Amino acid sequence: MKISEAVAASDILSGMSAAGMSRSKFVRAVIAYLVLWLPSLAVAGLIFLAALVAVWSAPTWSAVSFFLALPAVLLELKSFRASAGVAILLVVWDVVSTTWPHIQLSGFFSSLTDVLLLVVAVLTVLVAITSPFRSLVAFVQQIRGGARRAGAV
Repeated sequence: MKISEAVAASDILSGMSAAGMSRSKFVRAVIAYLVLWLPSLAVAGLIFLAALVAVWSAPTWSAVSFFLALPAVLLELKSFRASAGVAILLVVWDVVSTTWPHIQLSGFFSSLTDVLLLVVAVLTVLVAITSPFRSLVAFVQQIRGGARRAGAV
């Protein structure tokens, strides 16, 4: 570990204590973002690419939910709850748009893209439930604000 990395790590830890953030809250947030948010972002990107390929060959209304999967996950930068709500609405839109007028879930799990969209929705809901912060921006601001206060003291 380089000296600059050690200094940066100590600044973050001292910033946490100056901001009133406990170490367990910080660790829980980092684990939630690394284990849940980053995979949801990767899967949403994959769904977006699949939507580009699908729409290129045959444009349909159900592809709208696939195009909006990536923006729904990126909405977590501002609000975890809003992102979870949008992700659930995208799954509902996907089911309704592909099975209208007789809504049924029998073929939902046969499509890999539909299953991946459901995985994204579950991951975003889990991030909203497990995160001690309301958004990723709030988490970063908490750390930065604490580091500034620790440096001023």
